Amino acid sequence: MRYNDLRNKKRPARLAKLVTRSYTDMRSNVMQKIRRTYSSEDSGFLDDGYETNDTQSQSSHCAHFESELTGSMLSFRNCAYRRNIRHLPEEKQTGILVSALESFLFLKFSKLRSQRGIVSKWLRETDNALLQQGWQDLLFLNEHALVMLYVLASDSVAQTEVSHPRDLHRLIMTWLFIAYSYIGEEITYPITNFLLGESVDSFYRRCLFIGMKNSSVLLLLSQNKSYSASMYEGLLSYYQY
Repeated sequence: MRYNDLRNKKRPARLAKLVTRSYTDMRSNVMQKIRRTYSSEDSGFLDDGYETNDTQSQSSHCAHFESELTGSMLSFRNCAYRRNIRHLPEEKQTGILVSALESFLFLKFSKLRSQRGIVSKWLRETDNALLQQGWQDLLFLNEHALVMLYVLASDSVAQTEVSHPRDLHRLIMTWLFIAYSYIGEEITYPITNFLLGESVDSFYRRCLFIGMKNSSVLLLLSQNKSYSASMYEGLLSYYQY
């Protein structure tokens, strides 16, 4: 291997360490400054107009700033990685996007955060089962399939309250069946792989409702490269490096 090739191969790793170190230092310095400001006995108001006479108010606003700061810094830190993900092996890219989808869902359904890793397990079990049963020649989960799942999930989570893993599992299987129907290579797939203790009619009604509601968005996703790229970036932004 030539020196330049070896150097380019190590560049993403060096960039990752640099950005992570910068992120950690920046967060530490800014948070110390915020806490010193809030703990000052003479501060009646901050520059942004928040009153800090009350101790409980101080803690509340400090938590609010810390949350916003962490979110913005995560976005900053993730930017450097997004440029490198497409150079990774396809299997690694799929793993990152699956993890990002899971983070998105658990952010929306906070009661299920203790179930980390379960979304990836559900998706891969169904995908592998269809492959082993001969219903497909290649695994279905890839960049396009996961972006479509993210688009369907983005619409559904705003109107759905999920408090049990079983309910989330049914939702994910519904989105997955719709994605298979839209971009799967086969004409049809066995519904038994997607059913979870409910009637076929109930499952089909849910698929029909979600599919028809998002038909225009799914069409746009397949025809508009800019929209597809923005959805890809939106999904990737939830990946926790």
